[in-house]
Amino acid sequence: MSKLKYQIALLLVGGLALTLVGSAWAQEGDIRLSLRKDWGFGLGRQIQGLFTLSVTGVQDITSVSFELDSKELAAVTGPPFTLQFSTDKYPSGRHTFSAVGRTSDGRVFKSNILSVEFVSAE
Repeated sequence: MSKLKYQIALLLVGGLALTLVGSAWAQEGDIRLSLRKDWGFGLGRQIQGLFTLSVTGVQDITSVSFELDSKELAAVTGPPFTLQFSTDKYPSGRHTFSAVGRTSDGRVFKSNILSVEFVSAE
């Protein structure tokens, strides 16, 4: 068995889900995306107001792309890997947040997905 196949087998046995993205491996769940209310309304998955997304996990990440509904919302190129946003700038309804972290040596890490519903200020 080649060294790469052996390493993949070990990772799969260890419970990690791997996805090939371009020429780099994306390791699902190795970075953690969280959402914090700065000001406004938050009840369950319904939110309205000013919020901050944060990424934690892998120590040697050099950039993070924050995504809203699978489209890049913003890229942050240095710690802390946070992004403040207002729900009022986006349409009401269900949305998903995710993040992709990258290291200087080309490794790619995907975050968990957060599902929320933006509600109006009324």
